[in-house]
Order: sequence, then C-alpha cells, then structure tokens
Amino acid sequence: MNKQVQNYIYSNSELNYFIRMNPIWYRRLAREPEEIQNFEAAAKQFYGKTIPQRVNKVNEKIQSLGMMFELLKALGQNQND
Repeated sequence: MNKQVQNYIYSNSELNYFIRMNPIWYRRLAREPEEIQNFEAAAKQFYGKTIPQRVNKVNEKIQSLGMMFELLKALGQNQND
C-alpha cells in the first residue's frame, strides 16, 4: 500500500478500525490508491455518518420525544381525573 495512504488511514482511528474489519480494502487500496474516496464513503456508511442515515436518526429521536410527550400528557390527564 502507498505509504501516504497508509499514514492517512492510520492517523484516523475510525478508518483504521474500518480497514481492519474489512480487509478487502487493503488489497483494493494497494492496487489503486485513488480508491481512497470510495474507501472513505464506505467507512462513512459503516459508521452511519451519511446524510440519509443521520436524517433517519434525527427522525427516530423526534418520534421518541413525541411519544414521550404523549405519554406524559396522558399520565397528567389521568392524575387530574
């Protein structure tokens, strides 16, 4: 693997862990160092850092908060009765 690519990967703990979990990337980057952008995109998807994944997480949190508020409202109404 290109020394510059290797140093870049090892300097980022997330990329380092990802390449250890997906060793096929060792071979791909050794043969084609310009694949580093695809490697980073795959790592982002692995860690859930793509925009659609982040939007889904935010939506799930909003739904959870909404359900919690509904539950608190229902409990408050039961205590008033």
